[in-house]
Amino acid sequence: MKKAETTAGKKLIGHSGCPLVVLERDGRVVVRKISKSPAYNARLRRQCAKQREAAFSFFRTPAVLAEGMERGLYYFEMEYVNGISMAEYLETQNLGEIPEIAALFANEITARRGEPEELKPLFDAKLASLKREIASLKPEPGLRAAARAAFALLDGFAWKGAYTGPCHGDMTLENIIVSRRGFYLIDHLDAFHESGLADLGKLLQDLELYWSYRNRKIDQNTRIRCYLLKKELLRLVGERLGPGAAELAYHALLMNLLRILPYARTAGVRRFVRDGLLKVMSIIEKGEFR
Repeated sequence: MKKAETTAGKKLIGHSGCPLVVLERDGRVVVRKISKSPAYNARLRRQCAKQREAAFSFFRTPAVLAEGMERGLYYFEMEYVNGISMAEYLETQNLGEIPEIAALFANEITARRGEPEELKPLFDAKLASLKREIASLKPEPGLRAAARAAFALLDGFAWKGAYTGPCHGDMTLENIIVSRRGFYLIDHLDAFHESGLADLGKLLQDLELYWSYRNRKIDQNTRIRCYLLKKELLRLVGERLGPGAAELAYHALLMNLLRILPYARTAGVRRFVRDGLLKVMSIIEKGEFR
């Protein structure tokens, strides 16, 4: 969900394609999220349930206030949170505050660790589905070659040490709102596999590749903040979950990039995916998880 404006009736489109409408209820501003199609109703219900039941230790979640059906489409309404995205927040923070922010993320990522389990069949099934989807898109040659190489790398990865546990599902910097009341997670996603390391992979999508800055220029100072945040975050997570955690997260990031492709409607996003695939594969092959 993108940050909303406090104008009744204001319409936005979330990253999933679901419309968002800002409404006023008894003098209170709320945000209504509407399913993009009847086929998406069940999935949006799951996302609503995930948001309603979220019990993060260090982040807040907008309260779900109502839900219902209208013209065959499911919707739910949530409190409006006034603030800025973490991506914007990072642009102005002192370098001395970066360790505190890294600790906040590390605490959340490692708070609900599950026991390691055999998850390769689950990831293999998702990869097979992605291969079919992406093949039908007929991407341009450079992107097709990068995707083919990424699939080959992921096919050979064992996912040893991977576990399942509660997570946000789409923890990018634009899905974290910084307000006077604290840090809020918005746009909870019902991912095919959930764990703190999946959330770490989504954070790396920003801290390594700058996903949340894709529509605006990112300056060198913000790049430095992202680098320092990434470095400290990986250090803290590695201390708590072991040295294999970063490797798992970078493979999750590689898979995240492939999952963007079916929704990549512009040449700019497809270039982002291509360049991201190449960079992440280089990091993985060199073992440079830092």
